[in-house]
Amino acid sequence: MSTGSATSAPSGGGGISSSYDAIVVGGGHNGLTTAAYLARAGMKTLVLERRPILGGACVTEEVWPGARVSRCSYVVSMLQSKVVSDLRLKDFGYKAYPLDPAYAAMTEDGPIFFFNEVERTVESIRKFSPKDADNYEAFEDLLESTARFLRPMLLREPPALGSKSPGDIAGLIREGARMAGLGKRDIANLVRIFTMSVGDLLDDWFEHDALKGSIASTGVVGVWAGPRTPGTAYNLLHHALGELDGMGGVWGQVVGGMGAISNAIARSAESHGATILTDAEVASIDVQGGRVAGVTLTNGDVIRAPIVASGAHPKTTILDLVGGEKFDDEIRTDMERYRTRGGMPATMIRLNLVDGLGPALQIAEGHTIDLPDDVHDALDQRTNPTWPTTWFAPVLTGKGAFRSTYEVMNHWGANHCVMTSGHVGHLYLTLASMLRIPVYMHNVGEERVFRPSAWNAFGTNDTEGADFRACANYGPLYGKV
Repeated sequence: MSTGSATSAPSGGGGISSSYDAIVVGGGHNGLTTAAYLARAGMKTLVLERRPILGGACVTEEVWPGARVSRCSYVVSMLQSKVVSDLRLKDFGYKAYPLDPAYAAMTEDGPIFFFNEVERTVESIRKFSPKDADNYEAFEDLLESTARFLRPMLLREPPALGSKSPGDIAGLIREGARMAGLGKRDIANLVRIFTMSVGDLLDDWFEHDALKGSIASTGVVGVWAGPRTPGTAYNLLHHALGELDGMGGVWGQVVGGMGAISNAIARSAESHGATILTDAEVASIDVQGGRVAGVTLTNGDVIRAPIVASGAHPKTTILDLVGGEKFDDEIRTDMERYRTRGGMPATMIRLNLVDGLGPALQIAEGHTIDLPDDVHDALDQRTNPTWPTTWFAPVLTGKGAFRSTYEVMNHWGANHCVMTSGHVGHLYLTLASMLRIPVYMHNVGEERVFRPSAWNAFGTNDTEGADFRACANYGPLYGKV
């Protein structure tokens, strides 16, 4: 993919142009999509990305030599088929395979699989709860019927309430007419899904806790909320709004990682003449006479355009890049009050390769947390900026390595790890015993730990030592299949 870097003055020979029809700040997937459509419409378009690579949260990066992973977003579903078609993304390398089954509920009696075909999911549920199996298809129909009503809105600008412009009035009439076509039960279901907690919604339909827990996890992904928080039922619906190759509610694994989507969009934009620059940090979005005039880069380059679209955070865009003083008091105050936060139960896992021993696993369950901005900045600047930073508070047991947070870090192999949502340390413990990989640090409660009964022959008081002895005695299974 041909991208340049903003190292030359735009007015100098060989540098980028000093003026464009439109500038897009940020080369994430949303910014790139905006640029591709602008360029497709014949506008001379420039994309400016601060980092050396494109994609934002939709990116594939080499996190250690030879290992390329999707670092943030991990599956595709909300990429609209119309966008794929309009921008010819498949011609530029985009390819995804459906996840089928998408996930599974792990129970003591075996897994419940959630397939893309409802009938297969129903049969998977039936052995655990015939009642839930009988209800599942109707539950999926509820989500899909509601999603069908909402999907058209994803590709339309919402009408501005209170506006008297003909376009906005026509938009309000159009949506009102669509709403009038719904029955009373449809409207009631729509209101319930928009306002209920995902926990209450699932309690109405199902009885099996593992089934409800797995479905509920989709209702709390990416939000500062728990399954009993009002409104989380919509987050469940939000995922049902997605699609893959026209199949509603389906998630996909992207060949080449999620960054392949961003690369395909960038190539589409470039095929229509867009210019994309990396290592090009925008210092300010410039305003003259109450109208946008272009941008100034951190290296001093000034680039003019009558249209600037920003893919940066709204608060960053308005308060920092443009300047809050250039907006009405109401907008500036709203942005100053804008809060984005996130926290979730999480499990950290680290696999250490110990000379003479082989792999050994560490597990820590806890919660992600927010820190005050000044504390975050002071700590974050002491670490490698290419690694994402997530602040994590482990669950303390008062014993051993989990006596305090300091002891956890003192015993941890390094401050890098794999982190997964939810408290799933017990599953990794069981998997490790199956592969005969010893675990030498974890805070999973004894009542949640399952290892083969043969482990008891190696000691029942010192279970950590017994784990090492059993794994050494039976020998490893990893690498043999």
